[in-house]
Parts: sequence; C-alpha cells; structure tokens
Amino acid sequence: MQDLLVVINYITTTEKLLQQLIETSPDIKLDEVQHLFAHWNASNRIHFEENLNENWQAFASQKPFWS
Repeated sequence: MQDLLVVINYITTTEKLLQQLIETSPDIKLDEVQHLFAHWNASNRIHFEENLNENWQAFASQKPFWS
C-alpha cells in the first residue's frame, strides 16, 4: 500500500512540475517531449488509481498488529 501511495505522490508531483515547464517553455521540441511525458504520466496515474481501491480494501481489512 505504501509503495502505491508513493508512486501516486510521484505522479502528482511530476504533473505539477511538467505543467510549470510547459507553461514557461519557449522551445517547441522540449514542449513536445514534455507533452509526451505528461501523457505517459497520466496513463500511469490511471493504472495506479485503478488499483488503489483494491489495495486500500485489502489494507483496511487487516487486523491491527497491536490487537
């Protein structure tokens, strides 16, 4: 579960950084690369968010170790 949340955090952070770069980049070639990476990042987000609910349910159903 922690690994999944870390990856989603990385995706969120890179989305914000990419958006900042895209907004300020005057270089057309760099802009194209940034858009390709943003698309790849969005695909990763969809994949990981699809698994989030299942992973959360598995985590939430575990008995706490201290009980």
